[in-house]
Amino acid sequence: MASPGQRRKCQVPQCGRPVHSRGYCASHYRQLLRGRAPTRPIRPRGNGEKPVLAVRLPAPLITAMDRKLRRSGLSRAELLEKLVHRWVKRA
Repeated sequence: MASPGQRRKCQVPQCGRPVHSRGYCASHYRQLLRGRAPTRPIRPRGNGEKPVLAVRLPAPLITAMDRKLRRSGLSRAELLEKLVHRWVKRA
């Protein structure tokens, strides 16, 4: 096995990712397996930001949120943040 300083790079010009198989990085190798020319550019990776995940809220939390929205002057986002933190602490 090659040492970290000698690791090979993908053979696609301007890719620079480490080789996964057959001289290609994992993304270009998948393109090859799908029958595409592995010369297509790969979108650059993000800067570490994680996507926001949609969460299904339990029914008791939703009804509590609706009640509190009627009573308080908080925005829906502020109220949701407070209720979710409270719900997570219980679990």
